[in-house]
Amino acid sequence: MSQKKAKKRFKEQRPLADGVSRLLDIYHMRRTVDDLSLIESWHEIVGERIAGFTKPLAIDQHRILHVEVSDSSWMHELSFLKQPIMDGINDYRVARDSPPLPIRSIRFFLDRS
Repeated sequence: MSQKKAKKRFKEQRPLADGVSRLLDIYHMRRTVDDLSLIESWHEIVGERIAGFTKPLAIDQHRILHVEVSDSSWMHELSFLKQPIMDGINDYRVARDSPPLPIRSIRFFLDRS
């Protein structure tokens, strides 16, 4: 490779984050990655107490978060906390500059294992 080509290539280099960001956009995966980040940050969003009895499973195409709950008493308690949890999730997304795709609802499921 000539020095001229090498210099040109180095001038065009950009941060790796830009390349990854572009790939996420091209393959329409940004929302998936942001949703996984949200699920990974569940403890931080809801706190250790609630996180100890719950497990976020997925966010479906209708923007509904599916959460597994350890027992029926917690499921009942969480039904009263649904809106504050959704607000916390959406605030977390805004703070991380995630796309404006808010969680529309949460569905709690009893752990059957």
